Amino acid sequence: MSFSRNILLSLIALVLTVPWFFSEGNTRLVGMPTWALYAVVAAVVYSIILFIVIEKTWPKDDSCE
Repeated sequence: MSFSRNILLSLIALVLTVPWFFSEGNTRLVGMPTWALYAVVAAVVYSIILFIVIEKTWPKDDSCE
């Protein structure tokens, strides 16, 4: 993956972490409002995506110390 593609993937995933489309309903799952549960799950998924992007783009150090 190219660097610009990684940045684009990261930005799209970041935008999708915001719960834009939830209404004012009182629906609850696992004791939390659905928008809050979505935000928590999206933050975890974004963290995993960010880890993968950093792992692929960060230069590796070949020296063993």
